[in-house]
Amino acid sequence: MALEWIGMVFLAVAMVFLWSRPERLLGLQIVATVFGGSAAISLPALGGTTVAPALLCLAILSVCILKFGHLNNLFESMAPGKAGFWLLLLTLWGILSASVLPRLFSGDVSVVSMNRAAFGAGDGVPIDLLSPGSGNITQPLYVVGELAVFSVALIFLQLEDGLRLAARAVIWVAGLNVLAACIDLFGFYSGLGNLLEPLQTASFAFMPEAAFAGIKRINGTFPEASAFAGFTLPVLAFCYVLYREGLWRRTTGPLALASLVVLLLSTSSAGYGGIALYAACAVAVSLASGLRQGGKTHVGHYMALGAWGALAITILLLALPSLREQAWTIIESTLLYKGESSSAMERGEWNLVSWNAFLDTWGLGVGLGSARASSLPMVLVSNLGLPGTLLFLAFIWQVLLGRLPAGIDPQHRAITKAARHGVGAALIVAVLVASVFDLGVLFYVFCAIACTPAMLYRPVREPAANTRLAGVAA
Repeated sequence: MALEWIGMVFLAVAMVFLWSRPERLLGLQIVATVFGGSAAISLPALGGTTVAPALLCLAILSVCILKFGHLNNLFESMAPGKAGFWLLLLTLWGILSASVLPRLFSGDVSVVSMNRAAFGAGDGVPIDLLSPGSGNITQPLYVVGELAVFSVALIFLQLEDGLRLAARAVIWVAGLNVLAACIDLFGFYSGLGNLLEPLQTASFAFMPEAAFAGIKRINGTFPEASAFAGFTLPVLAFCYVLYREGLWRRTTGPLALASLVVLLLSTSSAGYGGIALYAACAVAVSLASGLRQGGKTHVGHYMALGAWGALAITILLLALPSLREQAWTIIESTLLYKGESSSAMERGEWNLVSWNAFLDTWGLGVGLGSARASSLPMVLVSNLGLPGTLLFLAFIWQVLLGRLPAGIDPQHRAITKAARHGVGAALIVAVLVASVFDLGVLFYVFCAIACTPAMLYRPVREPAANTRLAGVAA
């Protein structure tokens, strides 16, 4: 195990916060998520696997929980009836499936290889017979870590001002992500090369020079454009909903717009498909919720957004005729004819193999970390089978559709809605392109934010043990 330079930086800042401002540790972890292509720790013994800065921060958060005696609150977040309970069961099933199923069905089921070396061969990802591998170790570890992320975040979010601090941290993430995109573009077009290379130290295949139709594909701090788009869309959704709900509008509005611009410039088909589906879902959910509850449907808001967007696009296309050709080429290649590309056909084959693996294992799956797919539903059914899929759906149902308590603070309501939109946007991208069951730290932080009001606003309030970490100054 080796601690990388960026890991040293986050570790030093986290230790300072642990002893001085522990209530800000969750914010540090949230900010660390923007460094998705960075390695905080390298693990050569696990095939070159690296640990991201956000997971390193999780270790410090856990120390903080133990230091101030909040272990009972940690278990409370996973009690029956709460969203964490379903995530706990899913984690246990993931560990069990990774340990047993690859051995039970070894040599009898075809899967898309999880072998890292296969991605460097240049001939696509081979289809192999199922056998235990390093993915059966690393993927369960990630899932255990993300259960810890969710549970620990819930404790910090219940502190005084916890939700507001977390929301401001996400706003910082949005700003840093846009800044990284601008640096990426500047380095490419100025001829200075990949200026973000010092941050791209994780064990991924980075594609910093990739371009499409003469336009740089934006990676930011991530390995490639689809990973950047998959991170940017949930952050965009979060900032947009805060703006729509009237929270920190001078900051959230410009950041949402800037995030949209860099997402469109990324030339990622996942980003384009994701933003289109998210917009449709956001409008539908808003209308349905407003009509059912007699609240706001935001019709005028969406009409104004659509009109301004259409006007801006029209002006750009009229002012820059050469842009029309490039825009149409991108739309054709990334959306209209994407299904006919070799990569799309290969990913379709992955999903077919994954579905057959689900059937060949009688619905049990091949075990967490045993196979890749190209869509979250196929990842779930192939790796975790029907039991894991149902547990994940139960968790998401409670996160997205749990009733908000009566009397909730308007600011808390806005932040919770924004987090739910972030979860929904992340799921949309995962349904389009996810290849493994690792939805990332920020996804589970959004889930925790969405579940926090149910813990804060209870019929009978418990003693104030949850409102402040011991020793934290007012």
